[in-house]
Amino acid sequence: MSFPTGQTGVKVLSIPCFCLFCFCYYTRAGFKVKIIKGTPGNRSVEEVISGRANYGMGRSEILLHRLHGLPLVVLAAVSS
Repeated sequence: MSFPTGQTGVKVLSIPCFCLFCFCYYTRAGFKVKIIKGTPGNRSVEEVISGRANYGMGRSEILLHRLHGLPLVVLAAVSS
């Protein structure tokens, strides 16, 4: 498997906005992670589909993209 950053073992996570809690959570758990902050023109779904990110966070629109044929998988539904 190739990684978007070209660094073996580093996973790329695209999230809607930079969340220091997310970064600290993953690094404390021992994951090597690079977080890409989303912007209006940079959506998590597009980052994952293009291969620039391994994982992304999103909302219910992920299910709509899946229904339209994009190869997305929902790993968890989180409510906060």
